[in-house]
Amino acid sequence: MASVYISSTYSDLKEHRDIVYRTLRQMRIDVIAMEDYVATDQRPLAKCLADVAACDIYVGIFAWRYGYIPVKDNPEGKSITELEFRHATANHKTCLIFLLSEDHPWPRSLMEEGEASNLLQALRAELSTDYTVSFFGAKEDLARLVSVAVNTCIQGQSRQPSPSASRSEPNLGSLVFKLCNRSRQIGEFRNFFVSNMNRRPGVPHVYLVHGAEKECHDSLVERLVHSEIKPLTEKRWGEQRGVVIHKKLGWAYEGELPELQQEMTRILFAEIDPLYMDEDLSAAAFNRKVSLFKSPVVVIQHSLHATMWSRQAAELIDWYMKYWANIDNGLSGPQYLIFINVIYPKAQAGGWLKMKVLLGQKRFNKDGIEKELRASVDLWSRDYPCLLLRELSPVKQEEVKDWFSFNNIHNERKRYELIARIFKSEDGQVLESLSMADIEHELQIIVESIQRDIMHARGF
Repeated sequence: MASVYISSTYSDLKEHRDIVYRTLRQMRIDVIAMEDYVATDQRPLAKCLADVAACDIYVGIFAWRYGYIPVKDNPEGKSITELEFRHATANHKTCLIFLLSEDHPWPRSLMEEGEASNLLQALRAELSTDYTVSFFGAKEDLARLVSVAVNTCIQGQSRQPSPSASRSEPNLGSLVFKLCNRSRQIGEFRNFFVSNMNRRPGVPHVYLVHGAEKECHDSLVERLVHSEIKPLTEKRWGEQRGVVIHKKLGWAYEGELPELQQEMTRILFAEIDPLYMDEDLSAAAFNRKVSLFKSPVVVIQHSLHATMWSRQAAELIDWYMKYWANIDNGLSGPQYLIFINVIYPKAQAGGWLKMKVLLGQKRFNKDGIEKELRASVDLWSRDYPCLLLRELSPVKQEEVKDWFSFNNIHNERKRYELIARIFKSEDGQVLESLSMADIEHELQIIVESIQRDIMHARGF
């Protein structure tokens, strides 16, 4: 019987822990939890770590408390909850991570402040980039997520380790529905990223991801973080230190240029330290704050809607790039990777240049914006590595066929039935391509349907 260790702070997540505990026990799973020997955050560290080492699966549940920090035998000053997680990774346990959603209502009395808040934010950032995490809100949601994840994990551990056996099973990973092609952009990024990490360590990189809305700019960046950036980071700094912080930030649109510049810096600092009140908003000050997290790679991601493009918008981007040019950490500080997603409005039947957008009396000019971006890349590349990736385009039928085959999902007949349905328009016509957002939606439905069938067949 598989054993599962439940790790979390206690006082703020007591009800969540209880329902997860009971759900797993109903699944006939051996559950190890602090409730078995003490119901408090100040639990015996040695006992906890021994239980972590003895379990098969570690389940980490994190809300907004960092937790109790034991004084004895804890030179790094980490909380018991973080020490349990570190011990699980050091012992090569399967780690399933669940984070309380940032938009879920939560009492302020159950949220950390000060240095404990910084430590928690760093840990959550590491977990959200180093693992495929699940976000929960209500305790019932958490119980469902944990039960499905644990069951899927047990299924995977029970498979034969031979290559032929592993290829006979479908790939039902949590990111698989986002992995339909984009091979050109992935290849472009990989070659550029690896080359410049070796040639110019510590110098910020800038990547421009452009394409029409519904082409899933965010999904591409997420794939790059998990499949390209994270593996190289772990290889260079080790699995324990090779943490990638990934921050998605807003963009400033309203106001005069000086106001926009100040708003952009406020956006940066607010994400790293919401309570930062110092007047120093320089790149050096930002770098000092991030360096406290001791993460070797920091990904900063923005989205810029091209319908808001103007001369002032172009000037703001140019200023923002110069802001980052003031940082060169060499081998001593974080490596910054800045992604700017430029999102064009969806193409209409009349073509890009004929599309009118609510920008005063201006017309949206995609080709003009792309030309400006290419010119800017040439200019910015004098200071740091900068790459304009190939434009994101709709997904073709052949690419979806390859996705089914590569991930070993369904047989040949079923695949063609699904593809015919996916690419059939409302008026019955067969479409040559669809937006990535539409494809991701359909593939997610397919993956979740298979997962439900597996759960049902196993009596869950």
